[in-house]
Parts: sequence; structure tokens; C-alpha cells
Amino acid sequence: MDLHFASYLGTAWEFPDGKVSYAELDRRVTAKIAALVAQGVKPGDSVDVCAVLNSEWIVTWLALVKLGAVGVMRHPKDKGEVKEKDEVKQAGLISMIRTSGTTGEPKWAGHDLSAYLESAAVVNAALGVSEQSRIWLNLPVTHIGGLAWVWRALLARATVVVSDTLPPGTTHLSWVPTQLIRALRDPAQIDALRQVSVIYLGGGPVAESVLQTAWSLGLAVWPTYGMTEMTSSIAIRRVGEPGFRVLPGREVKLDASGGIWVRGKSLFSGYVRGNGLVLPLDSEGFFETRDVGAWAGDFLTILGRCDDLMIRGGENIWPSEIEAALGAVSGVTAAKVWGVADPEWGQVVHARVWVAPEWVGDCAEIQQNLRGFLPGFKIPTFLDIIRDG
Repeated sequence: MDLHFASYLGTAWEFPDGKVSYAELDRRVTAKIAALVAQGVKPGDSVDVCAVLNSEWIVTWLALVKLGAVGVMRHPKDKGEVKEKDEVKQAGLISMIRTSGTTGEPKWAGHDLSAYLESAAVVNAALGVSEQSRIWLNLPVTHIGGLAWVWRALLARATVVVSDTLPPGTTHLSWVPTQLIRALRDPAQIDALRQVSVIYLGGGPVAESVLQTAWSLGLAVWPTYGMTEMTSSIAIRRVGEPGFRVLPGREVKLDASGGIWVRGKSLFSGYVRGNGLVLPLDSEGFFETRDVGAWAGDFLTILGRCDDLMIRGGENIWPSEIEAALGAVSGVTAAKVWGVADPEWGQVVHARVWVAPEWVGDCAEIQQNLRGFLPGFKIPTFLDIIRDG
């Protein structure tokens, strides 16, 4: 990909305080490169950047990419200075992203430009992203879900719009299930969302009832299955399809327990260890996701995480689906679900939710809210409520 944008036509980014054309983006990136060099940044250096959705962040990251340095995506609560990092001197990386990986242990995942571009090309082709597309980006860019859209837009010469509300003319947006569930309660928003070509849904599982409701209302919701280590999307589920189709350039295999293993050109470079990278693969080059799935013909179903399965009276229950539904309840800020032993059912569902300080309600109200999205056996038997603050 040519990283010179001066010849590109149109608007690259739209922010609440103004637009940035591709030509202006190119000029600002060139100036930022000079500033970084003056600070002593060299190819291969890893540099902290405050990963917040504004023009300074995108200019800084692109400047680092063109310089051959690595952008370390720090949380917006950090001060945001650009500081040289000495931990990693790894040629070829363009980003380091904090992730829980497959074990829950926080670690830094490194990606090179080719992984981003391969992922972008395949997803753009599947979703119809083009020069005429207007992409509403409201996901955090400390995670792969937000970062991947930067390269999809650049590759297609599309426009990225940063806004708190759905911008007019949006063709593509990317949400997590909680955002979709909340939107389904707002008739005005449903009408606006019908004009969107693709609502890309990731970041966790969505209840099948929620998905079917969205489709019945005419919303073009496309769930995606992906992960940081594969530079976002592995498979997508188009409107009306019974499961996920694996995207071109990716391979999926299931082990004897249904464990999902993946490989492909968009595979990340590895986890940062000391001043190098570690890439844990099996003998065939597959990466273990720690997710569990099943095939139905050409369609892949994602069942949950390997260690999370609960069984209640013979029914399989995956906590992630219930957590997504709880997260969409008005006033709930976080949720955690697990199984507890029960002499009659084997296991029953125990949930803990955190609610906003001003929240008014009780356990019965939350349980009743869930009945609109989950079958009865998935409704938590035990429910703890913790007030934030």
C-alpha cells in the first residue's frame, strides 16, 4: 500500500471540530515525522501514543508507521506524551496492543503492516467498503476492533466519521452486542439504522434472539468472529445465514474437544517478551484461540470459551451470552456470570452486576428484562447487585 495520501481525493476523517482531507492528512503526517525524528525516534523504536479518537492520534500513528517505529497503544487515561520505549527493538511491527490473549493474562500483541492490510482487504471485499463509504467509528482504538477500521478506510480511501451519534449517510458501523440491544429499544434509532449498509457486530457473542429481532426489523447486522491475534475478523455471519463463514485467507480447524485453532496471513507477529516476540503455534502453524465451536456444513458456530461451559439439567450454557444480555440492561455497567453447583440441576447460573449510582431497581426487574432475550434456563438463579462508587 502506498502510504502517501496527497493524491487521494476526498475526506479522510470527520471529527466534531472539523474535517481532515487525505491531502491534509499527508501534510500533517510528514510534519509529524520531522518532529519525531527531532525527538530522537528511530526505526524499530517503540513509542507510547495516547490511543484516543482524534486527529493527533491518527497523525502520530501514521507518522510512526512511515518512520518504521512501533506505536504502543496506551489507554486515553494516560497523559498522552510521546515517549521512546526501549523494551522492544523489533523491525517490522507497527503496533503493540494490550490483550488478555487466550489465557486471561495481560500481554502485548505485536502486529506488522502486512497483517493489517491483509485483514483490511478481505473484510473490505466482504462488506463492500469503497471510496464512497462513510464509516462511523465509535470503538476504542486501544483494541483491534477500532484499529482495524483505520486500515480498512485507508485501503479503500473511505471516510471515517467520529461522532457520539449516528452520522448522516453512514454506510458502515461497528458495534458490540450491548450497543445493538440498546438501539433495539429506540424506534427512532431503528429507523436510522435501516439506512446503514452493514452493522458489523463483534467484541463478543450476541444472543440469537437479539440477532433475529434485528434482522426482522430490517437491520443489516453482520456478526463477526475475530480476535486480536488474527488482526480482527476470522469469520462473518451474513444476514439470514445460520452460522459464520470463514473469510478467505483464514483456515479454521477444530480439535477433538471442539477447540478452535486458526491460521492465515493476518496472524499477528507474536506476544512481546523482553526485547523480542513469542508466537505460540502448533506443528502445523495453527494458533489456539481457546474458544469452542462446531461445524454445520460450511458454517461455524461459536459455543464459548473452553473453560466457561455450564451445564444445567443437560442444557449447555455459555456465560458470555448472558453477560452480553446483562450489559444491555439500562443502568448496568458491568456483569460477570458463572455456574454454581445445584443438587437438582447440576449447575445453575449465578450473576453479579455492577450498576450506576443513580440506578433504581431490583433483581426481579433485571431477571424480567432478560426474559425478552434469553430462554428461561439461562436466566440467573442467583443475582448480586453492586452499586458503582
